[in-house]
Amino acid sequence: MREVVISGGGYQELFDVSEGTLRNALFALDATYRLIAFSKTYRSADPINLRLYELGYHAPETMERFYEHHTIFDYQTSEGINMTKPGMVSEFETISQWCRFDGAPLVQIVEVFSCEPMGADSKELFATMMRYVNLIFLREQEKNQGPAHSYTRFLRDMISGALTDTQLISDCARKMGIPVSGAFDAYRIRFRDNSRVLVGRFAGELTARLPGCRIVARDFTVSVLNTYPSTGVAAQSSAEQETISPLLAEYGAICGVSAPFTALYDFAHACRQADRALELGQKLPEEILPLGQRDCIRFETVFFRCLVEAGADGEFDAFYNNPWLRKLKQLQQYDREHDSGLFDLLCCYLCCERRATEAGEQLHMHRNTVMYHIQRITELLRIDLDDYLTRQSLLSCYHYLKMRK
Repeated sequence: MREVVISGGGYQELFDVSEGTLRNALFALDATYRLIAFSKTYRSADPINLRLYELGYHAPETMERFYEHHTIFDYQTSEGINMTKPGMVSEFETISQWCRFDGAPLVQIVEVFSCEPMGADSKELFATMMRYVNLIFLREQEKNQGPAHSYTRFLRDMISGALTDTQLISDCARKMGIPVSGAFDAYRIRFRDNSRVLVGRFAGELTARLPGCRIVARDFTVSVLNTYPSTGVAAQSSAEQETISPLLAEYGAICGVSAPFTALYDFAHACRQADRALELGQKLPEEILPLGQRDCIRFETVFFRCLVEAGADGEFDAFYNNPWLRKLKQLQQYDREHDSGLFDLLCCYLCCERRATEAGEQLHMHRNTVMYHIQRITELLRIDLDDYLTRQSLLSCYHYLKMRK
């Protein structure tokens, strides 16, 4: 094995010299479960492996079995050697381990005990082979870290906060061909069920749809840096979101979108904005953000909610003993006593920017009926809805009440 590494051999050459010692079927797969190399002499007759030989990747029905047994999540989060009992997915016992670069699982090595049963020294023999596999893996990753690929660690360090010096960011970006200034936004993409997703495959398909972006995948979160021409950023970003929407639906993913920014060193903050869009967007009431529009959520959509949460959870609680909150609670109490819906009507009217016809369509009533009830509410609460600060204060308290439900 040592000679293979010294001579610059790859996974296939290592398998060729290792299979005589391990005497079982060996497989190397990438993050999308595509076959990279396999043992030629010792082969597996397991149906899932026969399909793997035939197709060059794990078949959809095989992936479904992985999903059912939650092995995808277990494999991709484990740092060490995984051992699987026969009948769980494969007909035989298996032993496997991922090779990671910057924390991302990129190559998986699997031994299937289809020829010789697992023995007391099987794990040790596999671990010995893996030491040489990792040398080959690291050599390949270093080879691939040219200007087109080296941005991965650079962007991860920015996101994590390990790289904050603006001059160093500028110097590194220029070496990698990344513009230091311009028109950018950031995406943060997460999955509703991590046990059923192949992050590497998703990232590959996302790259195909957004060829100009830079993608970093780690811990079931995909971060995207988008670069645009200096004009029409909003329209271009919306077009990209429409492009990736079917892919998000296919993988059960949701995407947070930051506000546009002009300096690359703001990328980390933009990712935090996108995270807040993801988190708070799922909490917004339907009249603000309908359920069918929650695959891509912009930070601008949740900005007001973000302010409300900050006001409620900071050192000073702006909603404690708040006069506008008391008025809304008074309206809720009136609704309970009179079996009316004035609270929801008022909030819908305010969210519609006092457009009575639009509010009426959402509430299924005539605009004149809406205005009649609004007049009753202003008299009951003694408020002036022509006053901008009154409207904003009431809306803030409305979001606070919704958030506390």
